[in-house]
Amino acid sequence: DGEHYTFTDENAQFELNSDQVGGLVITTTEETVDTLSGVSVSGLTLKAPEGASVFTPVTTLLVELVASGVANAEATLKTALGLPDVDLATFDPMTAGLDDADATEYLNANAQIVGTLKALSSLTVNSSSGSVTEQAALDSGMGALTGLIASAATTGTAVDLSDETTVADLGGALQTEYAASIVDATAFNTALTTVKSAVANVNGAINSVTSYSGESAKNL
Repeated sequence: DGEHYTFTDENAQFELNSDQVGGLVITTTEETVDTLSGVSVSGLTLKAPEGASVFTPVTTLLVELVASGVANAEATLKTALGLPDVDLATFDPMTAGLDDADATEYLNANAQIVGTLKALSSLTVNSSSGSVTEQAALDSGMGALTGLIASAATTGTAVDLSDETTVADLGGALQTEYAASIVDATAFNTALTTVKSAVANVNGAINSVTSYSGESAKNL
C-alpha cells in the first residue's frame, strides 16, 4: 500500500494516524513557503530523531550524523554550526520568541543551511539540463554538509557557511557526484565562482541578524 502520508497546514502542524513503524520524513513541495522570508522552498527533505517535536534542517543533520556513526553528534553539530545550547530535538524557535537570542542563533543556522543548499542545488540542476532533480541535489548537498561536519568533529572546528571555501567544497562535492550528468564542467566551475561568493556574502549578513521580529531578516 506504500507509506502513509499527510500534509501540514499553513502553520506546519499535522496529524497522521498510522500503524506503520519507522521514522517520520517531511518533504517540502512547491506550495511550501518559509513563513519568515516568504520564499518558496521545494524539494527539501527534513528528518528528526525519534521522539522529536520539531523537523528542521538542523535536526536533519543531527539524524544524518548519528547514522554516519559520529560520536556525540549533537555536541558536534552545535560546535560546527555555532548553535545554542538547547535540546535540538525539541527546541522550537517560534515558541521561544523571535527576539530570543537562542531562537535567533538557531534560525540563522537553518537559514544559512537552506540558502546554501538551494543555491548549489539550483546550479547543479541547471548544469545538468534538468536530468538531476532538485530534491536529489538537495539530498546530496545535505549529505555533503554532513560529511564536512563529521570531518570537523575530529578537530572540534566550525563549519563556516559564510566562508567561500566551505561553499566551494560543497559545490565540488555535488559536481563530483553528478559528474556524468553535468553537461559542461568548465561552465559549472565558472558559475560556482559566482555562486560561492554570493552565498558567502548572504550568510555573512545572516550572521549579523539579532532578531527575526523585524523586517531586516526578511530582506536578506
